[in-house]
Amino acid sequence: MELKPKEPPTKPIVGWRDSQDIHEAISEIMEETGACISDVKKALIRIGIKGYKAAGNKQSKAVAVKKQDVSAKKASSNFVKPSFMELCYYFEDRGLTEESAEYQAGAFIDYYNSNGWKVSKNPMKDWKAAVRNWIRRS
Repeated sequence: MELKPKEPPTKPIVGWRDSQDIHEAISEIMEETGACISDVKKALIRIGIKGYKAAGNKQSKAVAVKKQDVSAKKASSNFVKPSFMELCYYFEDRGLTEESAEYQAGAFIDYYNSNGWKVSKNPMKDWKAAVRNWIRRS
């Protein structure tokens, strides 16, 4: 009886955490297909680019990332600034048009960069809540 060596997985682990990589990929897809950004975003989310996929693993990277997110929410010192693209997607999800979402995301980043990502005198804990207030007050 011969033992066969394990073959490497055919599909590598896919995980994009760098917003620049995502932005470049979206730009390339838009140029090649002529699709608008919202269509490309929906397609990427549908195939799982926003999270992680692991081929052949019992516990996927998505589960590990979710566990990290939960622990990050518990400790407010682990606040991570949202990227421009994350903000655009969230503004669009809240019902703004693509152009308006891009404008508001830029204004949001500029405002909070200028005051050190603080809400009043306290460090920001939840940028999504800040976006909802931003929309409500505009």
